[in-house]
Amino acid sequence: MLVLAPHPDDESIACAGLLLVARDAGAPRRVVVVTDGDNNPWPQRWIEKRWRIDAAARARWGARRRAEVQAALDVLGVDDEQRHFLGLPDSGLTALLMRDSRLEAEIGAHIEQFRPTHIALPALEDGHPDHSAVHVAARLAVARVAAPVRLLCYAVHGVKAGAGAAVVALSAAQQAAKREAILSHETQMRLSGGRFLRFVRDVENYGAPTFAPRPDFPLHARLDEQGVELLLSTHDLRDAARTLQLLVLVDGPGRECVRLQIPVAPRSPVVAQAMTAPATQVGLEWRAADDGLVLRIRLEEAGGPGFFKLERTRPGLVIYDRYGWQTAEH
Repeated sequence: MLVLAPHPDDESIACAGLLLVARDAGAPRRVVVVTDGDNNPWPQRWIEKRWRIDAAARARWGARRRAEVQAALDVLGVDDEQRHFLGLPDSGLTALLMRDSRLEAEIGAHIEQFRPTHIALPALEDGHPDHSAVHVAARLAVARVAAPVRLLCYAVHGVKAGAGAAVVALSAAQQAAKREAILSHETQMRLSGGRFLRFVRDVENYGAPTFAPRPDFPLHARLDEQGVELLLSTHDLRDAARTLQLLVLVDGPGRECVRLQIPVAPRSPVVAQAMTAPATQVGLEWRAADDGLVLRIRLEEAGGPGFFKLERTRPGLVIYDRYGWQTAEH
């Protein structure tokens, strides 16, 4: 059992019961904590009674949160050699995912070394951008692994995980241990304790990974050998921003990452920027449709899975995604 936790606390909130059940079954376990949760300003401001948070303050906070997850893993009986910390940028995993292949390479290395039969990972629909970025990176990593792996998707922010993949029943003792593990994250209890403790139930639900576009989103994508065709319904946009960014990540022999500035008003110019290094020549065609825009992006390598996301050009105070990532039709 491999558990991927974007931040310290996700392993306890979402997967404590799964880790305990795996331990009791004698299954090998590994927990990979992707960030130290250091970019967590509001609890830090509240607890430390400071407004300005500089690099030194963030580093100190990250060290504190890593100590908390160590304590939680002690409660869950996860041995030192089963714990791994990547220390990647908190609230920066989407940018890292679009910039290079480091995130999926780090996750892929653990899959290759550990060879899990099951991976617990955040759901693609989870509203936190770090969570969905870990999902995308894990899916790309798993696509390169020959051995069969069962994916168990959990949700912490904004959505509920379905029971399409697994339901893990927890005994009273396991629920008590899960509660103790969550309480080990003392910094997070100050502002979110009530919400986190509501995850202590008699079951943990895990959904199956998403392989189809979300019909409730204003963006629909189709992937073929030549590239991507996208329909953006501006009538369905629930955002007052004048422009949005469209992130396109297509895996294959050559990894293609494209960032587009999308106008909410039709017939405004669309700006395309290739994010791969070295920069890829991106062919872009677009036309106005009755209810929005149709874009055609010609990519040099478009053979693998594709993921697409709408986000604000400038993020606001709320870090959670309104639309998030989704997959493309083939």
